[in-house]
Amino acid sequence: MGIRAIRAYRLDRLSNVHARTRTFTPRLPTDPQTLLSLAGADRVAVELRFSARFGPFVQERFRAWHKNTDGTFSAERIMLGGPDGFLAWVLGLGGEVTVVEPALLRAALAERVQSLRDRYAG
Repeated sequence: MGIRAIRAYRLDRLSNVHARTRTFTPRLPTDPQTLLSLAGADRVAVELRFSARFGPFVQERFRAWHKNTDGTFSAERIMLGGPDGFLAWVLGLGGEVTVVEPALLRAALAERVQSLRDRYAG
């Protein structure tokens, strides 16, 4: 059986997990660079700024983050592939996050927001 798909699971969403006595040996390489190349994914570093209210969220979900002097939090996330899934994630966080860089992603987000405004404005 070959590799069919690379899957990512959020541990905080797993429930009803049981320890087993059998061991599991991954067949995939474990270093991130090789995994990303297997997935054929384009990688783009995205700089994000979160509201002070989202501090606990940032501290829990990001390995590297910085608390800014104004109380907001900065972190970086890697966007894989196209922007659609990433933009949906950002929109799901509402006004609690700002995409700082890259500028093209900020423009794509602004376009998506304008499209939503046009759809629901009337």
